[in-house]
Amino acid sequence: MSRNLLRSAAILFGGSGLSSLIVLLSTLWLTRLYAPSEFNDLAIFASFVGVIASAACLRFDIALTIPEQERRANALLVLALLSSFGISITLAVLISIMPKSWEWIFGTTGKWRMAWLLPLGIWMTSSYSAIQYWLVRKKKFALLSKYKIFQTLAGVSVQILIGELGGGAVGLMLGQIMISGISSLALVFWFAGAVSSYSVGAWPKILYVTFRQYKFFPKYSVPESLLNMAGIQVPVILIGTLLLNSEAAYLFLATRIMQAPMALMGMSISQLYLSEAPKAMRENRLPDLTISVIKGLLRVGVGPLLLAGLLAPALTPLIFGSNWARSGTAMLYLTPWFVMQFLSSPISMALQVTKNQKAALVLQGFGFFLRVGFVIVGVCFVPQSAIELYAASGFIFYFVYFLLLMKICGIGIARLIAEVKKEVILLFVALLLGSLTFLAASSGLRRS
Repeated sequence: MSRNLLRSAAILFGGSGLSSLIVLLSTLWLTRLYAPSEFNDLAIFASFVGVIASAACLRFDIALTIPEQERRANALLVLALLSSFGISITLAVLISIMPKSWEWIFGTTGKWRMAWLLPLGIWMTSSYSAIQYWLVRKKKFALLSKYKIFQTLAGVSVQILIGELGGGAVGLMLGQIMISGISSLALVFWFAGAVSSYSVGAWPKILYVTFRQYKFFPKYSVPESLLNMAGIQVPVILIGTLLLNSEAAYLFLATRIMQAPMALMGMSISQLYLSEAPKAMRENRLPDLTISVIKGLLRVGVGPLLLAGLLAPALTPLIFGSNWARSGTAMLYLTPWFVMQFLSSPISMALQVTKNQKAALVLQGFGFFLRVGFVIVGVCFVPQSAIELYAASGFIFYFVYFLLLMKICGIGIARLIAEVKKEVILLFVALLLGSLTFLAASSGLRRS
């Protein structure tokens, strides 16, 4: 990686790392304030918001780093924000027309009022996504990190405060909304000031031309995004609504502890990759950039992720209480999926940069039916193993995803193995030493 890219990575990692630490530390407190059933409601809520918010900007947000002209990029951001607002308002109207019909989301009667938080969550989450891609284009990584830390602190503070007051699952949901995008309120005003010199009368034509130029993003990338998020979140909704044993809560805690920190780090790397990939492709450097990112991921994230997964069944009951022991087992089975996702997601924007939206759509369609199919089989026939089947489907999907990305980027398997051989050897040595150290420490504690 170049020196500038490393500096940007350090800034984003600092913000992501501190945000992850805040989330992990708050979880220790939150699992004692809220019951598993309340986390079950949060898991369903977050899943529903995640699916809709992923496409609420009509995917104009991920196109923001592509245009060479600033005016075109600004127009894309306006289109993204208008789409986000319009979809959120439409959902709010639907909820107001038939509010009690939304009880099916939470699988329990009497909880339809929680549905009113859905439009707010979708609007804030999707608006923040659009603004952060604009900041990535501007290379405002320090500002992005500051806002990430701010909204994480604000969100967990709300969750703890409402939990202490006995507010129930609503506190978890409000906090999740703030963690996902409270900064969007300030950033939208900041963007408005940045483009205030533009003539108001010129905007309709600029927006129309921009929409026509980038129409393949709503056409292909919106279905792809919906299938991607639905493949991840619909199984959680099925587990949460059809199984009455808080399995979704255990799954949510497992992903909050392991996947959320990796997702924040992966998002930071993805933002850096997206900021460099268009230029790298024009200069025929996309394979080199992609390999350098994969090597960086192997060095900084895969080892801790594997070690955490191996130790989770033993440590989770000790840290979070015996009520959450099932989450530790879930983490172990989810680890192979998380590793492949951690390696694939940061470079997944290669599909957009190389304009392979059709391939991405087919891939996500495969992933949706694979994961939902596995979970339906689990819920109907082996409910005690629904999480394990979900984990297996996730690993299969991301393994195929990774192979496709290598092909799109022009990287052969032989070259990939040769390039990352050193990192893989060091990774397994570190993993072996870490496991032996833990076993020795555990053995010493048992003797004492």
